[in-house]
Amino acid sequence: MGREVKVKHKEETRVFQIENEKSFHDLEKQIENILKITHFNICYKDEDGDDITIKTDEELQVYLDSIGQGKMKFFIKEMKSSNHDSNQNHAQHSQKNQSEQKNQLMQKESAEANKEREARRKEVDLAEQLKKEAEERKQQEQEKEWLRQEQLR
Repeated sequence: MGREVKVKHKEETRVFQIENEKSFHDLEKQIENILKITHFNICYKDEDGDDITIKTDEELQVYLDSIGQGKMKFFIKEMKSSNHDSNQNHAQHSQKNQSEQKNQLMQKESAEANKEREARRKEVDLAEQLKKEAEERKQQEQEKEWLRQEQLR
């Protein structure tokens, strides 16, 4: 079982369990999913009463060392993000995803086309080989028949 986390955001306090307590990314994603927010800082009050912001695994480890086995307690500070910046970032991210998907599709189609060409080439090679073997058998039968005819004379 994971470690208990208490998070305060505005007037709301949430409690949940986290499995990988040493991963800042996991903590951030879980808070994002629970509180349905983006663009925020994860903070705590240190022993001097100062607000400390955590942004890395190392900073999270400093906090964990300071609380021992106790409950992880944080408060959230939302960062201001202009709607235009958010929309622009979303559009750029969406465009990048579309471009990546298009490239993947083109690579997949190219790979499939290469497989089809290879399969057709193998079919042609096999047909030519079978034709050659049939001609060789026919020639051998003709030679046998000629030898038999010669022996009868």
